[in-house]
Amino acid sequence: MNPPRSLYVHIPFCRHICPYCDFPKLLLSTGYQERYTKALLNEDTRYQGLHFDTIYLGGGTPSALDASLLKLILEELVRRHGTPKEFTIECNPEDVNPRLVSLLKACGINRISLGVQSIKESTLKMLGRRHTPEDAARAIALCREAGIDNLSCDFIYGLPGERMDDLKNDLDWVRKENLPHVSFYALQLEPHTMFAIQKVQPPSDDTLSLYYDTIDTALRSMGLDRYEVSNWARPGFESRHNTCYWRGDPYAAIGYGASSYVDGVRAVRTRSMTDYLAGKYIFSSRAESLAEQEFDYLMCNLRLRDGFSLKDFKERFNKDFLLAYADRIEALRDDLEIDDSRVRVKRDKLYILDSILVDLLDFSSLR
Repeated sequence: MNPPRSLYVHIPFCRHICPYCDFPKLLLSTGYQERYTKALLNEDTRYQGLHFDTIYLGGGTPSALDASLLKLILEELVRRHGTPKEFTIECNPEDVNPRLVSLLKACGINRISLGVQSIKESTLKMLGRRHTPEDAARAIALCREAGIDNLSCDFIYGLPGERMDDLKNDLDWVRKENLPHVSFYALQLEPHTMFAIQKVQPPSDDTLSLYYDTIDTALRSMGLDRYEVSNWARPGFESRHNTCYWRGDPYAAIGYGASSYVDGVRAVRTRSMTDYLAGKYIFSSRAESLAEQEFDYLMCNLRLRDGFSLKDFKERFNKDFLLAYADRIEALRDDLEIDDSRVRVKRDKLYILDSILVDLLDFSSLR
């Protein structure tokens, strides 16, 4: 396979733990920042000599890291791998101030993803968020003043007690801020999160479908096109880094709990901070069979507006998709759009992607 052109960097520290979050994380107060930074950059030596088109710092909360340590990581990544075409960092709105934005700009960051989640104050409190709607708007303004215009905001819908008016207020705020990229994710009740322990009840599927259609219609009217199931962007502002995942391309990763995919091998880093600091970075590593790679490829690529290329599929898996999946394609003829070169899910069927994948793919083969 080709060498990875994207690098994910995990910064696990958070000032507090949100009740819905299942990502690898630790409280900032544990005091591991300096030792973690050293271990993180030491793990990165495995990718010595590689140049990355995209680098993405996620978490956790990267913006919660001590500014001097964040500066060290960013500068060292650029020194080792060059300045990427897309250099993203996730930030909490309350962390964004002139000093931080100046540091990020000076270190080459050209894309910032803000975890807004909602613009309703009571909802933000329920989600354990520490920012206000005013903080989010201020963060956007500061980024733009610094010349960082490639901005994205994350939102969650399908929350307990959410009404259609709440969702429309979020969408009106997106319009007012004139954002070039937004993500809207339905609330997922992940095991071991506080929401799951509390047995929070999500809305019905019919309600979620109505919310999703409302989101898509509103964002399209703003010039934001849905290029992936949960992501909308103006032309040229699509996330190049995340698109690497969805296309099934190889990607590198460093950091506590992070996963990489290189040469057909999926490697997951440990969630033991003691092991990570001791240099025992990898928790599990296994080579995927070609059948598993094919499964993942279809599952991820069909999330995309553009689907996948028939030529690319044949080059990767040495088979003709239309012949190999002929019976299933026939059963899904109302859901798939197929032309001479590409396969994609019809726009009005993307919301039922999960059921389409169940009918297309052989999940039993993964047991």
